[in-house]
Amino acid sequence: MVDVTEVRLSQEERRFLLDRCTLARQWISLLGGGESGARTYTLSKPQIDELREQIVTCLQTIGFDETWEANARGRLLEGIIDKLAPRRLG
Repeated sequence: MVDVTEVRLSQEERRFLLDRCTLARQWISLLGGGESGARTYTLSKPQIDELREQIVTCLQTIGFDETWEANARGRLLEGIIDKLAPRRLG
């Protein structure tokens, strides 16, 4: 059995990832579907790890101000990264 997690991204989060981050082609296809609004994705652990790595790279590039404090873009990206973090039960 494959370990999967459901991840819900708002329309704003999806648009931001597509417009501001450099993502691999398969993520652009998956996130860019013509549907508006929030969407839920069922992702495997390797998929989550890959997407998180790409988002962290984007965060390092555009997510901090000159004093290394997270800016608005960084806070949005950190929120997405939090959604991709493994959840602990109990």
